[in-house]
Amino acid sequence: MPNLYELHPNQQLGAEPNFAARAALGARHARLLVGFVVTVLMPLAFFAFYLFGFAQDRFVSYSGFSITVEDSAVQLGVLEGLASLSGGAKTDAAIVYDFLNGPAFASKLKAHAGAIEMLSPIGFDPLFWRPPDGLEGLTDRWRRLAKVSLDSRTGMVSARVSAFRAEDARYLNQLMLEEASAMLAGLSRSMRDESTILAQGSVQRAEDRLTAARQRLTEFRSLTRIVDPMADFEGRLGMMTTLQTQLVEAKVSLELLHQNSTGADLRIASAKNKVLVIEALLEDEKNLVDQEGAGYAKIAAEFDARMTDVTYAQEYYLTALASLDAANALAQRKTRHLAVHIPPTLADAAVLPRRWSILGTSAFFLCLAWAVGVAAFHGARGNV
Repeated sequence: MPNLYELHPNQQLGAEPNFAARAALGARHARLLVGFVVTVLMPLAFFAFYLFGFAQDRFVSYSGFSITVEDSAVQLGVLEGLASLSGGAKTDAAIVYDFLNGPAFASKLKAHAGAIEMLSPIGFDPLFWRPPDGLEGLTDRWRRLAKVSLDSRTGMVSARVSAFRAEDARYLNQLMLEEASAMLAGLSRSMRDESTILAQGSVQRAEDRLTAARQRLTEFRSLTRIVDPMADFEGRLGMMTTLQTQLVEAKVSLELLHQNSTGADLRIASAKNKVLVIEALLEDEKNLVDQEGAGYAKIAAEFDARMTDVTYAQEYYLTALASLDAANALAQRKTRHLAVHIPPTLADAAVLPRRWSILGTSAFFLCLAWAVGVAAFHGARGNV
């Protein structure tokens, strides 16, 4: 028959039980339980208390849109090759995306009556109290209730607007689309104005330049009393040529009279007087041309310079007018539109907040944090 020592080899007769080890194991279990309660159960209870006790139901309205640029395809001839005024529909979509997520849209939202009430909960909600009147607080509230996303590859914009009433969510969504459309219209106007202002400035400068050149030419003509120096000079040369021709004809007539009449013929005296008068006039014209030759050359050079200024100013003015017409035509070709492919929807039921999903996710991460903390604590104690 085996003795008692063989049946219980770890306990000798008369030895006391290991109560210290049992007490240490019980204290460890108690600490684990307390840590689990504090780390997992209490936060979950707090989350559940808020989600099921105070969190207000929120209704969601969805919408989707893109930016289209309508080209009227105006035939402009050589002006067809000028650069377009728009940077593309994708760039416009990025501009709208920044507008809807920034303070600019919040300021537009603030100007609408009742918008702040639509962003406020119906009852008491500690996380969604009435937004402050400041622009920063309203911007933060809008970003919490509205999620606007942009697909940079396709340029499509999607919006999810939530509110505490289904009608308010759809109204805010529709208001967002209207303000985005108005912003695009203002952007198009500003780009048209910017493109035409430069062209109008060039036209004004060209017009002033042409006016000044014409004024200088008019002053020159008034000072010299000559409309065209070259034409005037050529006129004098033409007169000399005419006088020379008449002088030859008069001498021929005089010689014929000498041959066909007597010395007492009165026609001979008249012919001689005619020859003398023509010779005097011709001599006067020669002297005048010789005396004023240098002056005419100087006047002609000054006239050519001023006429060149007028001609160049006219060409510059015509070019500026063509640029202005091109800018106006190209500005009219590009019209931006907000193409809505998903109109704002009206929710049938509240989908936010997702209470059970939030609790499940919170429980998972809290349990994970508790397990990591327990493993780290026991690992640290084992190394001591």
